[in-house]
Amino acid sequence: MAQTVSERRTGREVKGGAVAALVTTVAYWAWLGWDRERVVQPDGHETGPYETWQVAGLVVTLLVCGVIVARLGAPVAAVVATTAALTVSWSISAATSDDSGLWPIGAALVCVGTLIVSIPVAALAYQTRRAR
Repeated sequence: MAQTVSERRTGREVKGGAVAALVTTVAYWAWLGWDRERVVQPDGHETGPYETWQVAGLVVTLLVCGVIVARLGAPVAAVVATTAALTVSWSISAATSDDSGLWPIGAALVCVGTLIVSIPVAALAYQTRRAR
């Protein structure tokens, strides 16, 4: 029995979502999740735990993944799965290392920031893909 267009689209979104979630989770833990070290500066304030190169690496990885998934026909999955996986991964890491109790605010900011970037990236990538 032949699949309808709607069934094929749903299949692409499910597969794309699984790929985006997996890549996002692995990328977060590979780039940032392992680093918990804070550096005390000479003036007494703390920085870290992440270095600029780590955050840049994660951002580039997520952008490439989002563009690929969206161009393959799953822009909604690229946005939703990336945002959810990054927010959950960051929340797990922050909740286990933050003594201030403010990690939920950071999680909300990670979620909103990821949405703000991933929506236009996925939309543009989807719109510029070749017609199949």
